[in-house]
Amino acid sequence: MKPRIYLAGACAHLTWEEAMAWRLEVAPRLEAMGYDVVMPLAGEKALAGTGKLLSPLGEHGVRGCDGQTIFWRDMDLLGGCDYVLASLLGAKRVSVGTVWELAVAWARVDRPIAVVIMEPDNIHRHCFIEQGCQVVETVEQALTWFPRRAE
Repeated sequence: MKPRIYLAGACAHLTWEEAMAWRLEVAPRLEAMGYDVVMPLAGEKALAGTGKLLSPLGEHGVRGCDGQTIFWRDMDLLGGCDYVLASLLGAKRVSVGTVWELAVAWARVDRPIAVVIMEPDNIHRHCFIEQGCQVVETVEQALTWFPRRAE
């Protein structure tokens, strides 16, 4: 069975296309390295072209998806993964969901490796992320944390 990598990153206040761009770029590379890639937003293609995805709170609900559904779907997907790769590059707002996913991964008994990509001056720079995850500045650096698997 191939190891699974969960791709975490900002979604709220981005379009589906903006949220998926880095994921769609890195997923084939990880698959070529022998991993199954899990992308929580991949099943939400109906959101493509609909504008910004808003926070799943109150009147800011993601179209057709409530906060409870989003939370439990993502927690279920995350729970089945061996690694987490999060991109926070270019973040203009704190991604609470991504930070939560990193904390949940860290708290698991089997503690999967979590790699976070962000700039030195990123809004997410915090000792908890820097101590609980491997922090790098580029996708290339992030990929070095994941060993190539035999097919």
